[in-house]
Amino acid sequence: MFFIPIDRKTSRGCLCLCLLFCISMLHADPRQLKNPSAPHWLNAVGKLDVPSQSNQAGHTEHYIEHCSATLIAAMPNRSANTIITAWHCLENYLDLSRDISFTLFHGENNTTRLSARPLSSGGNLDLDWAILRLNKPIPNSLVKAMIVNRGDVIKSGQTTMTMAGYSADSGLGKGGEVLTYHAGCESGEEIGQQFSSNCLAYKGASGGPVVISRYRDNKFHYNLAGIISQGNGLGYTTFVPNKAFIAALLRLIGSTKR
Repeated sequence: MFFIPIDRKTSRGCLCLCLLFCISMLHADPRQLKNPSAPHWLNAVGKLDVPSQSNQAGHTEHYIEHCSATLIAAMPNRSANTIITAWHCLENYLDLSRDISFTLFHGENNTTRLSARPLSSGGNLDLDWAILRLNKPIPNSLVKAMIVNRGDVIKSGQTTMTMAGYSADSGLGKGGEVLTYHAGCESGEEIGQQFSSNCLAYKGASGGPVVISRYRDNKFHYNLAGIISQGNGLGYTTFVPNKAFIAALLRLIGSTKR
């Protein structure tokens, strides 16, 4: 072992640089922005705008709840008119005369915006899922829907996955204006009907998909394995696994005429 002699001024400068480097590493954002080379299934993830209201000191306050949702289908190459999100995004949707809006950004500067109505939900924060029906189907030629697979089972601390959503942080998420995703994060412990994870998500990503990839037949297949419930923006996010909603989801998709 040897030492390189440096004066105190140089030492302080090195210490400051080391501290800045450590801080930047601790706060490095593991998410990525949706881009042309990103996984194609991200085209099925859209913004959900829910007209909501709450009572504040005897007065009714109207606001828009911003969440994420995913276009889903039971099989590949099918048109789809069903989306899934988090139950708490619809908790204060009380005025049914106002439309819920689902917006997809796909292709090169293409936007599809449709209204949606609730069909079924878990009904509480522990079972934080909700299924909605769009006012008309989206052709598979326009957007390929996410596939849900009964066989994808989340295991505590053993499942590598990707989470995506319109996080409303002021950094990479740009206030919920862009789609971000965290690839390669992992499931944690099972908590009631949900799982924890080390995925990074903020408010606005609620209702976004948890996706597992499987390699078979010489290509990757991406399947919906869960729904984002809550994220603290510090690398702790909870989600509802698909075993909580898959029976209701497949029943509703199966009843859809194509």
